Amino acid sequence: MIWYLLYPLRGTTEAPVLSASHPLRRVLTRYGRYASRYAISTLLISAAIAAFLIYPLPFIYTSHVINGASPLPRHVWTAAQPLPYDNAASPDIVMRSVWVHSSYMQALSPDILLSALDLQDALLGDTKDFGPSRSFGLLPPSDSESPLTPAQRDALHIVNGLTNQSWILQSPLLYWNCSRDRILADEDILATVNDKKNHTTPANITLRHSIVFSGKRFEDRRLLAADALVITLLYRTDSPIGRQWEAVARSLPVKMGDKWDIYPPDGNVSASQLYEFQFRPMSVQDSIILALAYTLSLVYFLQQVSKVRAVKSKLGLIATVVMQIIMSIAASFTICGVFKIDLSGIPRAAYPLVILSMSLEHILRLMDAVVRTPSGENTSSRIGSAFGETAPTALVSTVQNFLILLGLSYAVTPSVSAFCIFAAIAIVLDFFFLSSFFISVLSVDVRRMELGDALAREAMRRKLKARRPREHPSWAKRMLEGKIALSTRIAGTVVMISFVIIAQSHFFGGGDISQRLAHLYSGQDLEPNMSSLKTSHLEDIHQARTPTSWLRLQDHDAAREIIRLIKPSAYSYIARVYEPLVFVKKGSNRVPMMKEPALLPAVYDFAHHQLRTFVFIDIVVVALLRLLVSYLLPEDETKAEELQDSSDQSNLCVKTLSGGHTLDIAMLAYSPRGFVLSVGLDRMIRLWDLNHRNKGPISNLEREILVKFPVLAVAMSEDSDWLAILSSDTVIFWNITTHVHGSSVAVETYNQKPESFFLEPTASSDIPRAVIVWRNGSALDVDPASRETRESTICLGLTCVRPFLSKGLVSFTFSYLALGSGDCVLQTFTPQDEDDAICLHNIDDSGTSSGWCSWADAKERKKHIGNPGIWSLLSDGSTLGLRRRSRTEPRNRHGHQRQDISGVRSRVPSTRSREFGAFSCWELWRAAASDWDELDETTPLFSDEDAGQLVVCELGPSVRVGPTSVAFAYGNVIKLVTLSGHKPFDAGIEDVSHESSMNVPTRRRKMVPTARPGAALG
Repeated sequence: MIWYLLYPLRGTTEAPVLSASHPLRRVLTRYGRYASRYAISTLLISAAIAAFLIYPLPFIYTSHVINGASPLPRHVWTAAQPLPYDNAASPDIVMRSVWVHSSYMQALSPDILLSALDLQDALLGDTKDFGPSRSFGLLPPSDSESPLTPAQRDALHIVNGLTNQSWILQSPLLYWNCSRDRILADEDILATVNDKKNHTTPANITLRHSIVFSGKRFEDRRLLAADALVITLLYRTDSPIGRQWEAVARSLPVKMGDKWDIYPPDGNVSASQLYEFQFRPMSVQDSIILALAYTLSLVYFLQQVSKVRAVKSKLGLIATVVMQIIMSIAASFTICGVFKIDLSGIPRAAYPLVILSMSLEHILRLMDAVVRTPSGENTSSRIGSAFGETAPTALVSTVQNFLILLGLSYAVTPSVSAFCIFAAIAIVLDFFFLSSFFISVLSVDVRRMELGDALAREAMRRKLKARRPREHPSWAKRMLEGKIALSTRIAGTVVMISFVIIAQSHFFGGGDISQRLAHLYSGQDLEPNMSSLKTSHLEDIHQARTPTSWLRLQDHDAAREIIRLIKPSAYSYIARVYEPLVFVKKGSNRVPMMKEPALLPAVYDFAHHQLRTFVFIDIVVVALLRLLVSYLLPEDETKAEELQDSSDQSNLCVKTLSGGHTLDIAMLAYSPRGFVLSVGLDRMIRLWDLNHRNKGPISNLEREILVKFPVLAVAMSEDSDWLAILSSDTVIFWNITTHVHGSSVAVETYNQKPESFFLEPTASSDIPRAVIVWRNGSALDVDPASRETRESTICLGLTCVRPFLSKGLVSFTFSYLALGSGDCVLQTFTPQDEDDAICLHNIDDSGTSSGWCSWADAKERKKHIGNPGIWSLLSDGSTLGLRRRSRTEPRNRHGHQRQDISGVRSRVPSTRSREFGAFSCWELWRAAASDWDELDETTPLFSDEDAGQLVVCELGPSVRVGPTSVAFAYGNVIKLVTLSGHKPFDAGIEDVSHESSMNVPTRRRKMVPTARPGAALG
C-alpha cells in the first residue's frame, strides 16, 4: 500500500527493486544463500524456536476459570468498555462497590475479613447466613423511603424474580456465607478461597477471584494474596437497596472514621461512568463472511501452487505453508499471553485470516521469484537471489503493516486494539518463519526437483502443441491469477484494515474509527475513563490495581451470567458504574514490599515447574525432526556435498594446461570430442586431450606432419575426427583419433590470413572438405579426396531452401562490442509471458495462437560490461570473459589488491614484477543474460602467483570449449575456465557451434499446452 501512497512522488505504483549492489539486498541474498545451503540446520533452528514459543501455550491459556491464566478466545464478541460521556443510553443496572484495604497485599487476613463484614452489614443490613430465597413472596413496604428489614431486603433479590427493584450482591464474604463464626473458625483462609473459586452466589453467579478481589498475586495457579476486598452491589434503577446503600455510605465517615481512612472523605460517591458489557455470539453473517474469506484465500493459494513447477511435492508445500501460519499464530498467542494482552474479545476464527492473507503474499512472491531464477544455477544461489529480490519488499510491507496496526490500536476499542497488537506480532513472526522455516523446506524441495529437470525440459522441447486462438483474459481473471499488482501487494493490507473496521463496528460503544482518530488528532483522551478520585488522595494508597483496570479485567463469563439474569434475550447490557468507596485500615503499611511481576503469573509458574520438561521436550522435538529429515532425505544424508555447495566461493573453476609451449600461443581450436589444438610462436603445434585427467599435450604435430610455418589458420570438425592446418601454401589434413596423416592440398595464400577457415559439416566423404573465406569475398573449396581446389564468389542472393521446423525460443541472447564505449553488450530477448515462446517466423493476426510471442512483442534486455577484454558466450546465455583491470578499479571480492605491472614481456617475472602484482591484475568475469545480477561475478585468474608462467600485457586467442567452458591463451599456457559443477564438455547437453557468437539457453519453462519448445541457433 505504501507504493500507492507514494505514487504522486514516484510516478508509479510498482514496488522498487533494489539493485544487486545495494547493501540491503546483498545482505539478504547472502542470508538466503546460507539458509538454503544449510537447509537442515536452518530447519532445526526454526523448529526449536517454534517449539520454544508454542510449548507454553497450554499452560498460559485456559478455556475455563483458572487463576493466573489468560482466557482463550471463543466464538463470541466480548467487551467491557466505557461509553462516551455524552451517550444518552439508559443503564440497565447500577454498580456500586466498596474496596477494603489493609497493609499492602494483606487483605486476606481474618481481622480484615471481619471488618469488611461489619462494613457490609452497615451498608445492607445483617447478611449472616445470606439466603434471599427464603424470603420469596414477602411484599416490600409501601413506603419506599422507609428502612428495609433483612427479610424485605431479601425479598427484592433477583433470585426471587426480576423486577425494576431487583438487586445482586457479589462479595468475598459469601465464601463463608457472611458468617463471623465461620471466618473465625477457618484455620486456612487461602485454602478456602482457592477451593471455592467456583462457588456461586444465590443468584447463580460464580464468585470468581477477578470479581471479589483486586490486586491478586498467584503462584501455581493458586491465589496467594490480594490487595483489596471488593464488595459489589448491582441493582436496578428503582431499587430501594441502592438508595439505602448511598444514604448509609454518607454516614460511615462519622461512624467508622476512627478505624478507617475513607476515600472520598465524606463518603459521597457521585462520579460515575456508563459501561457496556458484551457477550455476543457470532452471527450468521459473520460466519458467512469468514467462510467466504477463507474459501477465497484457499482457492487463490491452490491456484497459484498448481502453476508452480519448481517443487517436488505440492502437497508438502501446502503443508509447509499451513504449518508456517500455525506456528506464527500459536507463537503470537504465547507472546500476547505472557504480556497480559487479553485476546478473548474477538472470535477465535478471525485470528488466522489476517495472517493468512499477508503471509500468502510473501510466500507466493518468493516462490515466483525462485521459479524465475535460471535453473542452471545451484539451489542456494537461486533461493538466495530470489530472497534477496523479494525480501526487501516483504520487509517494507511487514514494517508498513506493523505501523498501521500499531496506529490502529490507539484508535479502536480495547478488544480490537488487542487484536491489532496480536496481528502486529504475528506478521513479524511470520516474516521470521518465512526467512527460516519456509526457505529451508523450499530449498530441499527445489533441490530434489532438480533431479528430473533435464528430462522435463527435453520432453517439453519434443512435445508440439496444437495452435489455437489466443485468449485475452479479463482484468478480474488476471487479478485472480496474481498477474496484477493489486492482487499481491495490497491484498493483505486491505484485508487487514477491512477486518479491523468490521471488528470495530461490533463494539458500538467505542465510536467509529474516524471519530476516534479525530479525538487523537485534537489531543483528547480516547478512552473516557471514570473521572477518578483525586489523584493526590490515592497516590498514598499504592493500589495494586486501579478501579478502571479492574473493570476491564472482569471475566466475560461473569458478564454472560449477569446478562442472563437482567436481560435474558440480549447479548449486552449497560451499567452505570460508580467510583468505589475506598476504606483503608488505619495504621496500614501501604508501601509495596516488592515490585509486582510484569508478566502473566502463569508464566512464572511455567518457569518454576515446567522448565526442565520444556527443555527436554524441545530437544526431543529437534531430535525427532532430525531423524525424520534423515529418513525422508536419505540421498541428502549420503551426499552431503549436494546440500553444502560452494555458493560463497567463485562459480568459476580455473585449470592450467601447461608444458606444451615455450613461447606465446597464437591460435586455438576446439573439437566437441574433447580436443584442443594450440599453435605457438615457438613453431610448435600441440593437441590436448581433455577427456583424461592428464591435460598434457598428446602430439607434436609439427614433427609428425612436417607443417610449414607460418600457420595461418587451423580448423577442427564438429562431427568427425579430422583437423585441418592452413600454412602459407598448403592445407594439411590429420586424423585426431588414429594420428594418421591425411592428404595435403596446395593452395595460394599470398601469406594472407583468411577471414574464416572451417571444415564443412555436411561433407559426405570420409575426410571433410575445407573452406577458406578471403577478405575480398571469395571462397576457396578444398577437396582432400581429389586434392583440387575450387574458387567461387559468395552469392548474396537465395541459393537454396532447406526445411525448417516451426520451433520457438525460450530466450535469444547475443553479445557484441559497442563501437563508442568499448563495452561488451549482452542483449537478450524473452517472451512477455513466461509460458510463451518466441516464434521464428512472422505471426499474422489471423494465425495468432496461444503460446507464441512475436519478435516485436518480445522483451529486450541489455547489459553493459565495461572493460570486457576477451569473452565468449556460454550455453546458459551468460558471458564469460578475461580482462586486465585498470589501476583505478578497486580490489575484487576475494580481496586481491591492484598492482602495477611491467609493460615488458619476459619469460620469467622478476622479483620486482611480483611485488607489483604481475598476475593479480588479471581477472575473470561472468555476466548473466537474465536480470539476476547476483549471478554476475568476478574472480582473480590466479589464486597464487606462479613464477613458472610468462608475464603478459595482452591476452592471446580464446575458444569456447563445450557449453560451459572457455579456453584462454595466456602466454605459453592455456587457462581452461569452467563453471563450477560442470564438465568442460558434456555430450548430453545440446550445444551450438563453438565458433558462434550467438546462443540460446535452455532454462526450465512451465510445461503448459501453449508453450513451444526451445531451439538453439548457431
